[in-house]
Amino acid sequence: MTLRLRTNLLGLCGQLEALRVNLERYRDRYSAKLSSINPSEDPGAERLRTIISRILENIDGVTRAVDNISNLVCSGEPSIASIVKAYHIADRTYYRFIVGRDAPIPASIRSAFYEIYRTLKLMAI
Repeated sequence: MTLRLRTNLLGLCGQLEALRVNLERYRDRYSAKLSSINPSEDPGAERLRTIISRILENIDGVTRAVDNISNLVCSGEPSIASIVKAYHIADRTYYRFIVGRDAPIPASIRSAFYEIYRTLKLMAI
């Protein structure tokens, strides 16, 4: 493994950990919002509840992908096959949760995941 690849992996693992922390923070924040919604006080509460539930589902999906990618590339000395597999996970996640039409997700998560996706793409190709 070259020094450049090791450096890229180290940076990628740092990005993954930072995104994981950010995802947990957003999960806590949106869960608190969801539990504070009172449908009897607001006629639009059910729609808001649906939107927040979808955001939480998308956050969970991105979290699963981040965990899978992290397990592949941040433990031990990953092979090129592991890096390519991590790229394919990131590719599916990017198009499903990040740029999907019906995929509401906070912009900072969108941006951070794009950087991870871009880094993996450069390493895998």
